[in-house]
Amino acid sequence: MKLKKLLCLLLALCMLVPSVFAADAEEAAVQTVRALGIMVGDEQGNLNLSRAVTRAEFTKMLVAASNQRDAVRLGGTGYAVFSDVGGTHWASDYIRIAANQGWIIGYTDGSFRPNNNIKLEEACTAALRLIGYDASTLVGAFPAAQLSKAAELGLRNQILRTRGEIMTRLDCARLFANLLTAKTAAGAVYCTTLGFPVANGSVDLAAAVQSMLAGPFVAQSGTTLAFTPVTVYRNGTASTSATLQESDVYYYSERNHALWICTERVSGTLAALSPSAAAPSSVTVGGNVYPLTGTAAYRLSTLSGDWIGKTVTLLLGLNGEVVDVLTGNHVDAVYRGIVQSCVQTALDAKDAQVETSITMICTDGVKRSFTIGRKVSYDAGTLLAVTVNSNGTEASQLSRQSLSGTVAADGSMLGEYRLSSAIQILDTESGGAAVRVAKDRLNGLRLNGNDVVYYELNAQGEIETLILRNVTGDTWNYGYVIDRTKDIRVGIPVTYTTVFNGQTVTLRPSGNVSSFSVSEGGCAVCYAADGTVSDMRQLASIELSSLGASIATEGSRKFEVSGSLQVYLKQDGNYYLTSLSAVNADDYRLTGWYDNFTGAAGGKIRVVVAVRK
Repeated sequence: MKLKKLLCLLLALCMLVPSVFAADAEEAAVQTVRALGIMVGDEQGNLNLSRAVTRAEFTKMLVAASNQRDAVRLGGTGYAVFSDVGGTHWASDYIRIAANQGWIIGYTDGSFRPNNNIKLEEACTAALRLIGYDASTLVGAFPAAQLSKAAELGLRNQILRTRGEIMTRLDCARLFANLLTAKTAAGAVYCTTLGFPVANGSVDLAAAVQSMLAGPFVAQSGTTLAFTPVTVYRNGTASTSATLQESDVYYYSERNHALWICTERVSGTLAALSPSAAAPSSVTVGGNVYPLTGTAAYRLSTLSGDWIGKTVTLLLGLNGEVVDVLTGNHVDAVYRGIVQSCVQTALDAKDAQVETSITMICTDGVKRSFTIGRKVSYDAGTLLAVTVNSNGTEASQLSRQSLSGTVAADGSMLGEYRLSSAIQILDTESGGAAVRVAKDRLNGLRLNGNDVVYYELNAQGEIETLILRNVTGDTWNYGYVIDRTKDIRVGIPVTYTTVFNGQTVTLRPSGNVSSFSVSEGGCAVCYAADGTVSDMRQLASIELSSLGASIATEGSRKFEVSGSLQVYLKQDGNYYLTSLSAVNADDYRLTGWYDNFTGAAGGKIRVVVAVRK
């Protein structure tokens, strides 16, 4: 969960509004300069990469890529910097800083000409000065010496401009991305002088992004930001609303005009504080352990009261850490999901006191355990609502709420209902397996009454909870059957020798089932809550004419490729796990196996077997 949230954070900063980018704009250079705030988009988040760059705009990028990036006074300096750059000019402070540092200069007539488009040699000269190469360190005359040195340092990599040509925003993105990993005149990698680490020859964006992020903060009633966000992410999903509700956890990057809002909460009985109640670093609620930040650690420590056995609500941040804690009337919460197990425990045989522990996967994708202070019984696969408040915990079965309709191509609607920007979607299987689904996974799909087993509307009439039944196929485990052995004795289950992610596993049916209709080839397995095999299905096979990271083809037919694709090289009767990049349709016969039994969002290539031609 923590890794997933960190990746969401990084992707959010790197890609921000991906729909506005052309293919060329999605390259690493653009992601890097945008993530680090060297280049920002317009009010709609568009980078306008084909547009020419003025000297004023380039100077802003130059300062943003320097150790002076936090020294800028927005709104001008209050006095004239050059004869044509007054104190109220939007770029006057960027120009003042760059000129004072000697990174960029004006003209002999005292002007700066901020609206002139910047040329290749001007941009390279300024970039070289930024990292310590002035005219005294170069051999030759301007601009040949500067262009030659820039090429030597790799600053001109992927830039197709020549002397005298005007730089576009894409050119500048590439220049500054190259600059970050170039060697300074002092011999250091430039980005390390800004505090950004290097990983595999590039800027470690994950570390750099986190170092620039402000937060976490907890919103109070009426909380507003000092800037207007261009991009907003709510629980890792792009949102059109920057409204902060009371107790929302939020982070922001003013440099990137971006805001992250976290509304995930966990309510339940506080079972344990570790390593001690006096100085805790983690808390156990609902059967899960959550790390504590400083404020939350103090709130739950014995320094502020005795919390063991009491009902609390944890406010979670981007990394799944507890940012703050709510108590009293603030702890009320309702969790919906699918039961995995239900166990009764006798507390006192004499008084016949029994409590029930229910484990369920909730609509936010988190597995939680709840304790009910009486005897109740629910089968695995039951849809349930668990209510937690200061009076305790209670559970009730959810009535089926079917719905059919087409999801809009932009994910905004399902039939006649609008989908909430904070919607939680859970795909389930009758045995209790479940997986959280991203909203855009359903874009453009037709869902029928069997696909939707429960939905709930918020106060605005939007769907905020959606529980599906086997729509994506992601609740199943995929592998490859390499052997099927049947015992001649009556009632002895068939044994299936399979490979899952390169590991050989022996499977047998559970319960009264002795076999499944599965032979050698791709398979899908569904496990019961106790770990036994409840169902096993054969995948459909096709001979692939091409195989890419996201799309595979069979002639004119196209298939989506699962993000967890398993690729096996079959050689001498053995199956060896390999990578997608290690095989191709020219040298190998590729057999793709896809789930043809799942719903509208399934049908993905899950397993590929490659045999050298």
